[in-house]
Amino acid sequence: MAEIYPDQDDKEETVVQTNIYLVTDNRTPKKQECSCGYVMEAVDMGNCIGTAQGWHDCLEDRYGALLLALAEAAGRMKPNCAGASSVLIVTDCRPLASGILSLKRWERDGWVRSKGRPIKRKEKWERVAKALQGYQIAAQVKRVDLYEDLLRKGECDER
Repeated sequence: MAEIYPDQDDKEETVVQTNIYLVTDNRTPKKQECSCGYVMEAVDMGNCIGTAQGWHDCLEDRYGALLLALAEAAGRMKPNCAGASSVLIVTDCRPLASGILSLKRWERDGWVRSKGRPIKRKEKWERVAKALQGYQIAAQVKRVDLYEDLLRKGECDER
């Protein structure tokens, strides 16, 4: 991932968006041997200024594999104290996207759901929340098969 720092002489900070695309080859709700990964891209004024990726094997269900990939990708983010940068997380898993959008509420409410039940996989969600603190977070549900193919082939070059 490219290091992004504002020019000390420039009075305006650089606003950068980070896009994180999450993929897994597990298409079932059952825990099984699978692979999961992510592609991250830093975008400034419409131009990609850096990329990063990660891909590995795990024993998870579909949701768990994607959450694991998200936790790893979020862990690569630099701390954001300015609050100007945004993160768009793209996944084809609606429940995961819903969880991403519920992060602030879950954290505020003590990591419990609206009916008082504790959230599942709390430790991973806490890791994601801590890593993305200070960022404006959005989620998008969209097919990401292209990124899975690129990760498998090793064609996502880090800049």
